[in-house]
Amino acid sequence: MSDLLHTFQRGLTLRVRDIMVTRVYALRQTDTLDVFQFMVESRRVRHAPVVDEEDQVVGLLTHRDLLATSVSSLAGLDRDEQWELLRAISVADVMTSPVTTIEPDAALEVAAALMLERKFGCLPVVEQGRLVGIVTESDFVRLTLKLLHLARVRGGAARQDERYGGA
Repeated sequence: MSDLLHTFQRGLTLRVRDIMVTRVYALRQTDTLDVFQFMVESRRVRHAPVVDEEDQVVGLLTHRDLLATSVSSLAGLDRDEQWELLRAISVADVMTSPVTTIEPDAALEVAAALMLERKFGCLPVVEQGRLVGIVTESDFVRLTLKLLHLARVRGGAARQDERYGGA
């Protein structure tokens, strides 16, 4: 992360690759929703790109998609029955397709603007057509926290310098 802060301090353009996550939990179209439900519960994943055999992004499944498709617990089904229903629905039936993607060398502000304007929670990151990462709202929040911390530290140091006659 120190490289990221140095890049920011020097006024250079931050890139998607600077904050993207490279350990991506991806799905196949033939997977069923119980696989994604397991990822949501065990890995705290909220977005899963759907890839083909060549790791090309063909869709996206989100936690919201899962919630919209799932049967409410108010329907009187127990957990086992809910899981059985999820096993009967394929990812291909629920995923969003086509998917907007971004390249790792794209400027971070381009990714942020795209996510904000289109209300995306994530962007799969592709290089030469293959999935190499994902950038999410959480990645931007994490970056913001680090930059705010840097600003606070630098601001505090500047105030101390002024207080003691330093430049």
